[in-house]
Amino acid sequence: MSKLTKAQVEEKNSAMAHLRALLQPGGEVHTTVTHVSRSGMSRSIKLYVPTLDDGKPTIEDITYYVGKVLGYKHDQKNGGLKVGGCGMDMCFHLVYSLGRTMWPEGGPLDKTSGVRRNQALREDNRTTIERDGGYLLTKRDL
Repeated sequence: MSKLTKAQVEEKNSAMAHLRALLQPGGEVHTTVTHVSRSGMSRSIKLYVPTLDDGKPTIEDITYYVGKVLGYKHDQKNGGLKVGGCGMDMCFHLVYSLGRTMWPEGGPLDKTSGVRRNQALREDNRTTIERDGGYLLTKRDL
């Protein structure tokens, strides 16, 4: 992997700050596949999060920010991030990778969030600790 320039590092940090403002442990990321290559070996995927804008529910496209944080290229023709691979849920892969990048050491989940994994968990009073940050976000398909 090539080294990032100072400008690219700043852009990545800015994108991470924006995502941290939108996403908390236990949050949902909605995904949609906009294109699958003929061979089936790559696809373009867009990512969204539900937000409130002046108290009104809305959905924000976070595709650009996720691409900057994870290092995926944007598919100009079809929209979304160009993700190679097949044989697994590539939307889950993106959301899991985002969670691992945002919370590499894991983090707390509120017991009422309903997000519990059969991974290594530790309970401290009313807080469930998920040790794998990839599982701190939930993927939903649009």
